[in-house]
Amino acid sequence: DTVVNVLVDSAFGSALGLTKENAGTVAIALFVVVTLIVAFLIPKLLSSGSGGLIGGKVGKKLLILGHGGSGKTKLFYRLRAGTFPDTVTSIEPLEVSFPIHGLDLKKEITVIDFPGNARARGSLGSVLKNARGIIFVVDSANMQRETIREVADFLYDVFTGCIREGCEPRVLIVCNKSDLKDKTSSIKEVKRLLEKDLNELKSSRHSLEVEGEESGDIILGTEDQDFDIESDAGCQVEFCTASAKDNKIDDVLNFIEEIY
Repeated sequence: DTVVNVLVDSAFGSALGLTKENAGTVAIALFVVVTLIVAFLIPKLLSSGSGGLIGGKVGKKLLILGHGGSGKTKLFYRLRAGTFPDTVTSIEPLEVSFPIHGLDLKKEITVIDFPGNARARGSLGSVLKNARGIIFVVDSANMQRETIREVADFLYDVFTGCIREGCEPRVLIVCNKSDLKDKTSSIKEVKRLLEKDLNELKSSRHSLEVEGEESGDIILGTEDQDFDIESDAGCQVEFCTASAKDNKIDDVLNFIEEIY
């Protein structure tokens, strides 16, 4: 009754000729309209390039990462021109703006092909803070012990780097080279192996902290719990399979379309 009386007595109510009999209906209609507006605007604000109202910053660029030999640069050229060069190795970060081949986005996207060598890691933070999405390419046909550790170490730097920079890009881990069929590991196996090594890295960082060494590292996860990518990475992480060679990259294209 109070709301109805306020509506009837207000200038708004007078202009519309509201009475106590019809003011209730108008009040309900206004409530529905305001609710719909809020429901529409809040997600937009949260996913905006400035980071929205809460959460970390979200940049505008697409970052392609991966260890040496994973096929990340070949995926870059698939996205850029639909081509598959025979041998390509990125030495320095390559930043180019172009319309994504295979998508009809009506705009160019700035894509950064970041080198997989350890020497380039020092400048990783400068590109992470401007990333809207990260495509991290893994050679799923080469899940040897040394490779897994290299990939896990790189991912740990990515996750902690995003936290340090206060950004929350979406991350897609691409299990590349599905064209090799029986030689490749499944998404489930890749995830298991990575989480195992990420857990070891997390434990070693916690050990250094307990021993009083000032490493300056950000510690991921919880000390006495196994590392879980979905809950401990600090940003949204997804997995997919792909073959840059055979141009089977639909899940990669869908990911790009979703975030842009």
